Amino acid sequence: MTEKTKKTSKYQSFSERFGDGEFYSELPKVPFKDLLGQTLVLHETKILADFKGKFGVHDAGLMLLSTADNEKEKFTTICSGVVVVERLKKAAADLPMICTPTEVEAGDGSTYYNLL
Repeated sequence: MTEKTKKTSKYQSFSERFGDGEFYSELPKVPFKDLLGQTLVLHETKILADFKGKFGVHDAGLMLLSTADNEKEKFTTICSGVVVVERLKKAAADLPMICTPTEVEAGDGSTYYNLL
């Protein structure tokens, strides 16, 4: 879309409304499990519906994070854990905030991820 078209069109483009589909692709990506137990700052999140991961199709949460002691060096991670995704949805409007990724043992012996 040209600059002239953009100014005169009464419609918003998908890119203007939803972004270009990238989530800080220039930043390092860190596996969620490598962040367990660390105090982090969650700066931004994006929920992907029906994300196809190694454990099947689930919603997933993309996260823009930094360590609490160095907010200038940001990185991203992704997690499709149900508890994490639900907590990200609730927190999205109130970011940034401090979080600590954890792994919790469930009563049946399985484990799940959480953000505290």
